[in-house]
Amino acid sequence: MRLCSVLIVCLGVLCLGSLNAKAVSRSALGMVVSACRANFTVTSSPAPCLAVETDKDAEGGYAVLREPGERQRTILTALADISGIEDPRLLNAPAPNFFADAWRERHWLLSKGSADDDPPDGFALGINSKFVRSQDRLHIHIACLRPDVQAALKSRVVAVNPNRFARLSFRLGGKSVLAMRIDAADTVDFNPIQVLLDELPGTGVESRRQTLIAVRETLPNGRSAIVLLTNPTQGPGSSPFAVERLIQSDCN
Repeated sequence: MRLCSVLIVCLGVLCLGSLNAKAVSRSALGMVVSACRANFTVTSSPAPCLAVETDKDAEGGYAVLREPGERQRTILTALADISGIEDPRLLNAPAPNFFADAWRERHWLLSKGSADDDPPDGFALGINSKFVRSQDRLHIHIACLRPDVQAALKSRVVAVNPNRFARLSFRLGGKSVLAMRIDAADTVDFNPIQVLLDELPGTGVESRRQTLIAVRETLPNGRSAIVLLTNPTQGPGSSPFAVERLIQSDCN
């Protein structure tokens, strides 16, 4: 059993390395997840992942891991072969809420205080569209907005529409962005992907084109809010952009 575990971990490490290769396989992340899950089943260790959660239904399990050579670049990925934001299993309620799972696993990035502590303003969870991601396995980046992006959003957060997605009057990271504000403290009690589908007409058909970022902010009255950011579905700047355009892998 020990030899089997070593072989599984070695396979996972090799697959992790391939995530950084120039000619990266779009299935490499899926192979890493399989290795983590197999090792967890045999030994109760999630290595080479940080965590594996199997105590869910067949589609809701997930793993948390870091990219090779990265101390903070953290992602949550599905155990099931869910391709990404456009996967039919995410488009109809009830669907797994991987944003809620990523919120609960934020301590892997923040690593300060209790896992129940509120994250800082600018804490962000992001998923790329089909056209800009490098891996065809659903994964959510656990990160924070870049300081310049966070400063721009925070200074005008009260102007973000609380009822529907609307184009911001200013650019974030040089990109034209649609935003919607939800008065909530976290992403546990609502599913950002479902909100995107419900509130942005036509998104269900072309969900594969959508980037989606959920950002934690504090309003001037002291209440918490989650701001959802996505690319316009039509008109200027409608092309999807990578979440990496707006985020950084740490919160410093």
